[in-house]
Amino acid sequence: MKFSIGLLSLFLAVSCSAQNTAGIAKAETASTVKELPKINQKMIAYVEKNKGKKILRGECWDVVKMALTESGANWTPPTDFGKVIELKDALPGDVVMFENTVFKGEGYSQSFGGHYAVVHSVNEDGTITLAHQNYNKVRKIRFDNVTPAHLVKGKLTFFRPQG
Repeated sequence: MKFSIGLLSLFLAVSCSAQNTAGIAKAETASTVKELPKINQKMIAYVEKNKGKKILRGECWDVVKMALTESGANWTPPTDFGKVIELKDALPGDVVMFENTVFKGEGYSQSFGGHYAVVHSVNEDGTITLAHQNYNKVRKIRFDNVTPAHLVKGKLTFFRPQG
């Protein structure tokens, strides 16, 4: 069942807590340059246009909701953001869902209880740059890196928005 966007704000109350202790038209990956799907391009344009701004209530979910809506994606709330894909297939403009994740690397630890973000870039060093808000108590869109290879607990799910 599809919900209208107006009802969605009343429908979803997701904890987007996170702690940290320590205009793209093409996606560059370690092996190739791929043309981005049009919806992904629109997702990136949305987060870049709104960088530094609070979206709706400032929840992490609000960025994903508005980027999907503004890009014209077909999706079903609360968490059917598109086609589930593998990490290796992730592109800028995809959506990532964090479920009770902990990342540990040399000199840092990073955790996300329940969190949603738009993939801003997939970097050759194995990191992914996220466009998200409500991270470290900042309720404005910001860009931060995460290293999926450092995941020691929890689950990451990647979605390709569909048109």
